[in-house]
Amino acid sequence: MNKTYYIGLDVHKEKAAIAHALEGSREDATYYGNCAASVQNVERTLRKIARRLEVEFRDLKVCYNRAERDRLPPRQPEG
Repeated sequence: MNKTYYIGLDVHKEKAAIAHALEGSREDATYYGNCAASVQNVERTLRKIARRLEVEFRDLKVCYNRAERDRLPPRQPEG
């Protein structure tokens, strides 16, 4: 069974704050840190988090604030 992690992004003009929580866990979310707010940097950081958590990138469920919605466009569902 794959583990699923929920990722929270707080995206601002210059940086994005990132936290993660394991699905079904009653623990508080874990603050990961900040990265530059470009789509490329956020994706690179999320891939790094997936490796650290030993899960597939596709098993990360990401949500972000709507205040900067044009910084990270929503991705189309795959398949």
